[in-house]
Amino acid sequence: MKEKPIPKRIATMNVCGIGFRKPPQNPARLQLALKILDFAHRNKVSCVCFPSGFLTTAKIDKIPPLLVPVTGKARKLRISFVLGVDLSSISRLSPNPNAPDFVETVLKQTMPCLLAAYDHRNNALTITRQRSATTEHVRRGLVSDEIMMNPRIMDLGSSRFQIIGCGECYDERIYSPEMPTKAGIIFGHYAMPRLSRTMRCRSEAGFSLVNSEHRTLRGGMLFCYDRGKNKTFHNCGKCVEHGDLWADLAVWELTERMRFHPVHDIKN
Repeated sequence: MKEKPIPKRIATMNVCGIGFRKPPQNPARLQLALKILDFAHRNKVSCVCFPSGFLTTAKIDKIPPLLVPVTGKARKLRISFVLGVDLSSISRLSPNPNAPDFVETVLKQTMPCLLAAYDHRNNALTITRQRSATTEHVRRGLVSDEIMMNPRIMDLGSSRFQIIGCGECYDERIYSPEMPTKAGIIFGHYAMPRLSRTMRCRSEAGFSLVNSEHRTLRGGMLFCYDRGKNKTFHNCGKCVEHGDLWADLAVWELTERMRFHPVHDIKN
């Protein structure tokens, strides 16, 4: 009889807003990331999911050297991760993502928001750019099907999930039946009021979803919308701290059937 694959453990989180998009805070945030990896190792986590904009730097080619402390430790502990890095040029854009200058970055696919996915098995770091940010971008057709339906997958062996950037979660094409997995993790910048509703709707359409993001207050819920069940699991998890910085973490098991189940017996 074929042995049943062991579900892979995923860690998601709510991170404090202290140091968000402030490059001088990168060293402290990197130290927080290292402590989160230690937490993940103690809890047998296969992949850690940091939110979008966890770090900020000037150029894309600065991302690999910036992440050396994290990739080095992750490789040693045999943990993969996805971590959001924003470019400092975002401060020069309008805060309104539907403003002309911001829309231009969507049309040109030059948004200054990136996700770095690290696979410890082959020591590979893959950097992708966020493709859209609002439902208005979807309505106006600013991003082609070719770009939007090119899946970004973190493959963990017996299970895998789609990497969904902040704001991309509002694009229905992300949840197409043609996608190679029905599990997704949304990497948000800051808590999005509509996110819970969006996740619920997509679960009704057949996707299992969890998310990571920044929050102002600690102790917030981390959500899981299970595929087809329209049911919400809440997992407050544990807190990791470094100085004034904190991250509330939750651990989930991602099964071979691409469903997330909360893990409650986690160690701090």
